[in-house]
Amino acid sequence: MFFSHPAVSLRIPLNAYRYRMIRGIDFYRFLTAELAKYPAVHQEFGEIQSVIDGRDFAEVEMDQKYYRGRWVFNSLFRAADFPAPSRRYTFIKQHFLGWEVETEREFFDTAAFTLFDFRTPQQGAMRFFYVLPTSSRRALVEYTIFSDRVLAEEEYRPALQTYLREVLRADRYEIVASEFGVIPMTDYPFPRRLGKRILAIGTLGGRVKPSTGFAFRRIQSDSRNIVRSLEKFGDPFHIPADPWRHRFSDSAMLRIMKRDPERMADIFLKMFRNNPVERIYRFLDEEIGVIDNMRLFSTLPKTKLFLAGLGYVKKTRPDRSNPV
Repeated sequence: MFFSHPAVSLRIPLNAYRYRMIRGIDFYRFLTAELAKYPAVHQEFGEIQSVIDGRDFAEVEMDQKYYRGRWVFNSLFRAADFPAPSRRYTFIKQHFLGWEVETEREFFDTAAFTLFDFRTPQQGAMRFFYVLPTSSRRALVEYTIFSDRVLAEEEYRPALQTYLREVLRADRYEIVASEFGVIPMTDYPFPRRLGKRILAIGTLGGRVKPSTGFAFRRIQSDSRNIVRSLEKFGDPFHIPADPWRHRFSDSAMLRIMKRDPERMADIFLKMFRNNPVERIYRFLDEEIGVIDNMRLFSTLPKTKLFLAGLGYVKKTRPDRSNPV
């Protein structure tokens, strides 16, 4: 794995970890094929108008038809669901434009990926690239920004062109595909239970990790917990809250991203330079223990910034997490 900072570039062995990339379309096709094996599972596609709670069942209105169920799992996140700015919580957006490029010659190292490359002007917001090779001639190159304002799509292109030309030194390449997206980043505790029969999941259920935007593994874990709750209690609502240390760490990190974003490159450099890769990934995957969490934060520059952020979080809002 590569990590790059304007002052230094690191190649970090993954040790027990392995680099894998799952394309969204491949994941959807796999799930569709698996679900087709079960006659009791039916898929319907359309535009949902409303989700209606009830005492004994909930209903989903889709294309003027109503579908009734004992439980409804709602992942319909809309801009209106994103709370208005508040002093109590931090709100920013992760937005990105990625190009899948193919070079004329063998160019990419297929044995390594770039998780963070901060060799781009920060311009008052945390900005970095990541590079995911799929062959020696093809890779996804993504420009990611954490800020309040989403840019017009054409504003991302010059940075991508400069990075490919001046940093990666890829002079000749073809753009074979592109992707653009926006991920809400907030420590606001989205409620999980939306009625007697409705559980919020996905982004609507706060399953996007506030400080990174990671969601895939969190959603898999959440799904397992929901199944256990159904099996043991007969309802989906007996699911564990997010551990306080992860919520407070996310809140502190978010505050620095918003208030002092140009410091983030140095913070991540210290993290990757002074910690074993296993500890970092356990931290990113929320599998880290209390002691290792403390060890990781002790290696970061100006740790008082984090302590100030944690103190602010504790002082300005009650300790509530994913209320169900």
